[in-house]
Amino acid sequence: MSLGVPAPADTTGTTAPEAPATAPVTPVGQSTLYPDGDAQIAVAKILPLLFDLAGFLARINALVVNIIHQLAALYSSRSRKDAHFKQVHFLSVFDTIAHTLQMLFTLDVIIKHNDVLIDAWGKFSKMITVARRSPGSYSVAEDDLRRFEKIFQTIAGTIFDQNILGTLLELNFDHGDHVIDVTNNKLLRGVFYLAVELKTRALNTLFVSQATQSNTEFDERESLPGLLMLYEMYVRIYDDKDVKLFKQLWDVTKYAPVVTLYCNRVTYPPKILLNTARAYRFAITPSQFDSTKLAAAYLDGLTKTFSARVQHLSMQATAWMVRMESNLTSGPPQAAASAAPRRIGLDAILPERAGLIYQGISMANNASILFRNFVSLHTLMNRNPSGADFPALCRCIVVLKAIRNTFHRRSAVIGETISLMIEYLCRNVLRVLEVRKREFPQRSKMDPAKLDVLAALCVGMNMMRGCCTQQRRIAFRMAFSVFATQNTLKETDADMLLYLLRRIDALSDMDYMVQRVCTCDFLYWDRGVIYTYFSYVYKHFDLCTTLQYMLSALQDVLPMMNKSYHRPPTEVIAIFRNEVIAEVKKRILAPLQREIDTQLRFNCLHYLKPVNSNPLRDGVRDFPRLLSMKPLLFAGASIDLKALVGHYLDRTFYNNNTVALSDWRIYEEMRNVARDQYRIPMSEVHLPSQTHDQGIDVLEIMRNINVFVSRFDYNLNNQVFIERQSDSKTLNTIGIEHVANSIRTHGTGIMNTTVNATYQFLIRQFVRFSQFLYDEHIKARLYKDIKYFKEHRDEINCEYPFERAEKFNKDIRKLGLTDGNLSYLDRFRELITQIGNAMGYIRTVRSGGLLYSSNALKFMPDLRNIVDFEELVTKEKLSGETTTAAHNLDLSIDNLTQSFEGGFEYFSQLVDVFANEFRSAQNLHLRQFFVVVPALTLNFVDHILTAKEHLSKKASQLHQDGYMFTDDGFAIGVAYVLKLLDQSAEFDSLHWFEEVQKHYESQVLQAQARQREAAKGRSKQEKEEQETGIVLERKARGLFREFELLFYSFSSAKIFFDN
Repeated sequence: MSLGVPAPADTTGTTAPEAPATAPVTPVGQSTLYPDGDAQIAVAKILPLLFDLAGFLARINALVVNIIHQLAALYSSRSRKDAHFKQVHFLSVFDTIAHTLQMLFTLDVIIKHNDVLIDAWGKFSKMITVARRSPGSYSVAEDDLRRFEKIFQTIAGTIFDQNILGTLLELNFDHGDHVIDVTNNKLLRGVFYLAVELKTRALNTLFVSQATQSNTEFDERESLPGLLMLYEMYVRIYDDKDVKLFKQLWDVTKYAPVVTLYCNRVTYPPKILLNTARAYRFAITPSQFDSTKLAAAYLDGLTKTFSARVQHLSMQATAWMVRMESNLTSGPPQAAASAAPRRIGLDAILPERAGLIYQGISMANNASILFRNFVSLHTLMNRNPSGADFPALCRCIVVLKAIRNTFHRRSAVIGETISLMIEYLCRNVLRVLEVRKREFPQRSKMDPAKLDVLAALCVGMNMMRGCCTQQRRIAFRMAFSVFATQNTLKETDADMLLYLLRRIDALSDMDYMVQRVCTCDFLYWDRGVIYTYFSYVYKHFDLCTTLQYMLSALQDVLPMMNKSYHRPPTEVIAIFRNEVIAEVKKRILAPLQREIDTQLRFNCLHYLKPVNSNPLRDGVRDFPRLLSMKPLLFAGASIDLKALVGHYLDRTFYNNNTVALSDWRIYEEMRNVARDQYRIPMSEVHLPSQTHDQGIDVLEIMRNINVFVSRFDYNLNNQVFIERQSDSKTLNTIGIEHVANSIRTHGTGIMNTTVNATYQFLIRQFVRFSQFLYDEHIKARLYKDIKYFKEHRDEINCEYPFERAEKFNKDIRKLGLTDGNLSYLDRFRELITQIGNAMGYIRTVRSGGLLYSSNALKFMPDLRNIVDFEELVTKEKLSGETTTAAHNLDLSIDNLTQSFEGGFEYFSQLVDVFANEFRSAQNLHLRQFFVVVPALTLNFVDHILTAKEHLSKKASQLHQDGYMFTDDGFAIGVAYVLKLLDQSAEFDSLHWFEEVQKHYESQVLQAQARQREAAKGRSKQEKEEQETGIVLERKARGLFREFELLFYSFSSAKIFFDN
């Protein structure tokens, strides 16, 4: 009926239990409310149900009023006819009224405390109000809307706007024109009072006896809220504020401070009674009737005896199950069969079987009451149960499901004799009535009162002679009310008949009764208890056999989920099933897998030192006991712990073994130990005797691309990445062949994934790029250089001065150094290089994809005339499997052909995705990038020359500093950023490389002139001057050579980004 799972709310008189603090409750009851749109749709789906409910409630109200009127007419003082019937108390009628009132009260609790439903209904109401103003906007005709509004108002007025039970109690029970007077009917008032009082005494006697005996209670506790509702109706009609009856009811509520209404919805009878007293202003002292103290006292007593009561109940249930298995067999009971002289007949079997069935239902009811009372009262009093009570709490669930399974196993035998058991009990009823009937004289000598009693006896006997349907049992109770109140029956006979009737009712509705008392659907709202119990079972393997009982208990909510209106039932069940299975794997399977894996390693890897443990103190983990269980079943799914552990070990051993093939003996020994010691089925692993290294995998690079671009240097011409520094004696390289091998292993899908990963990396790097250019020191210097270049363009021949680039480098270094003695410009140059390396990696992946496609298509004779294999297979009328294989082959060939012919234009995509943002108005500070490029090139040339000079050092020092002789990532990075900023023309306008060429040519000429001038003399100083000139010339030529290489790489890189 609900749109969602309502939150347990502690309202006046009603609340929903929560799990104990030892069990972490999942936020099921705290589900978020529906958003607009979804809420209206959900309400629309349950409108037919709500309309039917509104009609049902109207019918119930009319029916209750009609019954009250009938009782008023029967007990009317104006009627002299059949006056002796005024002495008859139809208690079964009042029981039915009480049951009806409790049903309405339960509906109130369910609906009013469902926050999701109330919120969704409010949104739906607002939608109807808006639709009324403009029907055309909702594509609905006005006539249809008016008809719908009538239905809507009926539902709202009956269910949501008013209290369902209060609507009935506020009705005027007096018939018009005083034809039927209810409120002034003293006879009906007395009978009404007597019905409440007798029911109160009966419950009080029962609860008192329950305190001294065991299993005397059946389902009487659930009727207490109905009795209180009936009492409120009596007070409402007759305004009777009798404190004596109130105190009697209060004494009864002391034994039942909490009662379950439906699923997780419970009510607190003391609060209901106090609410009635406040509403009708009873003359009571509030301090004498404190519901909180009453509940606290009851909880204290329950907590002290809870574990002992559960233990006693568990022992009783075990003995009962043994008796059920031995008694309910296809043949005679074993105990009776052993006695040869004893006659075995139905009269000896049927009463015992009927007693066992009744006893089982009663024990299940007691276990359910214990659990619900314990949880509900702890919630009410805001207490946390102790850890010692948690196993006993879960033991109640085990007892419930064990009893339910016993009934299920013996259902065939019970079905064979259930009708005979009912017939046997009916014969006992007839036997009592026949004795009473024979005591009556002849009819001619009887007065009308006795004739009516005799007629009631005859009716009752006739009801017991036929099939014992519900209608017949109701008719018998009505007849029983007649002859039981006329002193026809002795007190012992009346008690015997009531005893037999209770058993007949239990057997007639056995399936319903067993389902009602054994269901654990309330655990859906408290499944944190079960989840915690999973962890508890893993610590206590001796309880592993109870796991299936717990899963069966959680499964009891599935019938309710199958009635879901707001979402498809299969979807609701699937979500719940996945959640439960995930908890089993998390709390049992995962730790079991890890612990078994650890134990196997300790057993086989002798160099590992296990944690010191004392088996006598800590016990021994009995893994085979847990692994030997049958697969756990839940909601159509199966959880085979042994198979899942075996799969985990197979996967773990295989993955570890592939890393180090030399350890195959160890892992094979671990497999053998798992088979022998734990009986775990292990798969045979056929690993190759040797492997071929295909280089670093593309997926590994993709996952750590930030590390890759900082540790590898790119060579533009050979399309290869070379590791800069390694802990081993070799350096890793990544080329086109390595990428093609990875694509052959993982498929072409990794290419797009690699581009996506690179895109995410570039986003982070461009943030740092923007921050550098946004710095005030950098920005000021760049503006200054741009202004100088524009003002002296003609003087410097439109060439950016070499001296200003050098000065820029020196000024940036004055700002400070970072870790590693690097300036901020050094860091910026590394950033540009990493961006270029990322683009180079994209280029390598693209080339590797083309190589893979060409290798895959080398067996195709003609790419321009490809055969359609599916068409040929269809023409030859081959099998469906062959047609499918041919279709897949055509798809593969088509995919490879398109990849080979079209390639992958990743560079253009990475330009387009960033270009608009780089050129936007909010990034104007990036427009000065082209001015910093000259200084960056100077910084790069100094860096690459220093790295190449290190190559001549000793091997030990070289291994520490790293190997570097190429770094074309810088050139690609500069070209890529200039393309993003559309500044290639601006940079070309600086004529930087022409200025560099002129500068170093002048340096070479000056060095040569210095040499010629020094060669004229022969002194030592002149020789040193000549050597200095040679060094300066060599240095200038080396720097110019690096600038030439950078120019060539930069020119080549610009081609990648041309349109």
